[in-house]
Amino acid sequence: MAWLRVTALTVAPFLLALVLVLSLRAAWRNSLPSPLATHFSGGGSADDSVGHAAFVAVCVGLFVGLAALFAFGAAKGRPRGTGGLGAWTAIGYATGGFLGYLMTAVLVANRGLVDGAQAQFPLWHLGAAAGVAAVAAVAGLLLSRLIPAPGTTGPEPSVARMRLRPGETAVWTARANSSWMFATGLLLVLAGLGMLTVGAARSGGVGALLGGLLVAAVSSPSVTVDRRGLTVAARPLSWPRVRVALDQIERADARRISAMAYGGWGYRVTARGSGIILRSGEAVVVRRKSGREFVVTVRDAGAAAALLNTLRDRRDEGS
Repeated sequence: MAWLRVTALTVAPFLLALVLVLSLRAAWRNSLPSPLATHFSGGGSADDSVGHAAFVAVCVGLFVGLAALFAFGAAKGRPRGTGGLGAWTAIGYATGGFLGYLMTAVLVANRGLVDGAQAQFPLWHLGAAAGVAAVAAVAGLLLSRLIPAPGTTGPEPSVARMRLRPGETAVWTARANSSWMFATGLLLVLAGLGMLTVGAARSGGVGALLGGLLVAAVSSPSVTVDRRGLTVAARPLSWPRVRVALDQIERADARRISAMAYGGWGYRVTARGSGIILRSGEAVVVRRKSGREFVVTVRDAGAAAALLNTLRDRRDEGS
């Protein structure tokens, strides 16, 4: 039942916007021109139009597609706690409010005209749409707090350690993978190469190519625990890199975390710390002596946390 409420909450702004736009189009059908002016120049004059059927199809595809995207994000991220769910919901409500206002304003601009080419769309509509988006974001954030959340991690686990003989040392390393990030990077690389090949939008092609290579590089970072601490580095150049030194670590745990509790995927910064979140699931959670946490999602996180605690103890003992 909780997931039904989460899904209903995340899709609501898009479905409400769709119902509003389609209802207005149906109610004003006899006072709207055909085709409808749907694109406007910087001066507000109409410069393109579509038929009513195409307008309805675009609205349905846009709002249903966004509803599915945000519902998938909520389900994939498993948002536990109002922090992650609230941020995701606020973004969704802002998006739905912004686009819903613009689509409604397009109908208002066309209403009462015989020829859609006469429609005017003043630029202040963009400011009004931004205002609606801000109000909708606040509404989404407040509504998300009505859904009870069990918390993100549960009781704090005991500190695990790895047994090492005197004088013995160990290194733990693994790879944190995100297949969808790698696929996104690959698509950007291919798009960039295609743009460069045909000679169109050369600057855009270079940007897509470089951006794709960067996304692909950070989609599968190496995670290493050794006498230096915890290091997360993009391959193959080990850059960019994040390191938490042993002398900064108070303790390390292995926990199951929610990507949505950290506001999504990638390098995330929250009130309680930062992290490299490539998926929901098992993660190494390092608590710094400053009280802030650093999180990285990776398999076999228990072994990594245990070794970190052992190496930290040795450093503190001076052995």
